[in-house]
Amino acid sequence: MENKNSKLFYSIILLSICLLISSLVVSYTALNISKQFAYRESRYNKELLTLSEASEYLSISEEDIMDIIATEEKILHEQSVFTGRMFPYIRINSKLYFSKDLIDEWIKEATGKSYDTKKRTILR
Repeated sequence: MENKNSKLFYSIILLSICLLISSLVVSYTALNISKQFAYRESRYNKELLTLSEASEYLSISEEDIMDIIATEEKILHEQSVFTGRMFPYIRINSKLYFSKDLIDEWIKEATGKSYDTKKRTILR
């Protein structure tokens, strides 16, 4: 009987240790994920983004952003009017900056459009 009790005791201790370790692993993982989201949020929680930050924010290349801008400017130049919202940017001393809020609005309006940046056209 005493042998069964000691086995039960050691089994309970082992199970408790395993639960403690798994709890620590889960909370460490959750903390890291939380820190990653906080970093991403703080990185994009500013008024203006650089070209590289806008590229990362949108998950498209810097070249694609520049091609979208060039396509819209070509259409505006040729037709003297651009229907809809153009990709929002500010040029300061030859550097481009982008408003995150205006980019979000542009995305909503541009959804459904198809940009052919090689031909510099937009299909609706």
